[in-house]
Amino acid sequence: MSVQNRVPRRRPHWGSTTSIIAALLVTSAAIRLAGGTATAIALEVDGLMERTTEYPQSDIGFGATQIDEILLDLEQRKALLEKKEGELEWRRKRLEELKQEAESRMEQLVNVQQDLEGMMSVARTAAEKDVTQLVSVYERMKPKDAAKVFQKMPPSFAAGFLARMQPETAANIVASLEPESAYSISVVMAGRNIEPSQK
Repeated sequence: MSVQNRVPRRRPHWGSTTSIIAALLVTSAAIRLAGGTATAIALEVDGLMERTTEYPQSDIGFGATQIDEILLDLEQRKALLEKKEGELEWRRKRLEELKQEAESRMEQLVNVQQDLEGMMSVARTAAEKDVTQLVSVYERMKPKDAAKVFQKMPPSFAAGFLARMQPETAANIVASLEPESAYSISVVMAGRNIEPSQK
């Protein structure tokens, strides 16, 4: 049998490192056969093939199982990142909603405050008008009759009315008061006049 008949003509599969090594050994064996060392080459090939079985393809590089595990891990991390991104987006939208609600409430509070200030202004105006009318009524009364009303008022309240009256009318009313009431009202009126100058 010729050398060509001993060497297989079928092209080896080059898909793995083991196949490449085997093809190189077979080629080497064919070359050595031509030199008359067929037995030694055959033994060498058998020994090398036995040694290569101790190193599977997965030890040389990444095997199919390892690649699948890496891809699975990457998919899990991607899903986790997408989940966290979704949570952050939800929080951002929620914060925006809360911000808009806060701004809306602030506008409502400002409107309510303006309404209250308007109502207070109307109330103050009405109260001022009422007090002015009462002062006018007390001024038209006889001093003795007005004094009877003023003696039943708290001193600070009576002093407020007397301070708005014409000085002559107020003096006649105070003169008609009992001494204790006149003194109490006079102290309040004097205190109102003194306090601003002391500040």
